[in-house]
Amino acid sequence: MSIFDPINKTKNKKIKFLMIFMFMISFMLFTIVIFNLDKIVQPKNKILAILVSMVPLTFSFLISGEGKRIKKFIRAWKRYKD
Repeated sequence: MSIFDPINKTKNKKIKFLMIFMFMISFMLFTIVIFNLDKIVQPKNKILAILVSMVPLTFSFLISGEGKRIKKFIRAWKRYKD
């Protein structure tokens, strides 16, 4: 099962395109921030910049349906931990 399985199950081509487009744009933003971190922010704000750049990536995961699998993993991990 790959990341794009929920996208492949979607019948509407416009929604499929938007999902892929949003994922690619958010991933590009994240990589640009990671590789240009020294030029963008001061050293004390590096963690904040990484977290802010992860927000659109997280939203694209949740929209594509990948969030359900992550929630199941967290729930199972909590049960295992207890």
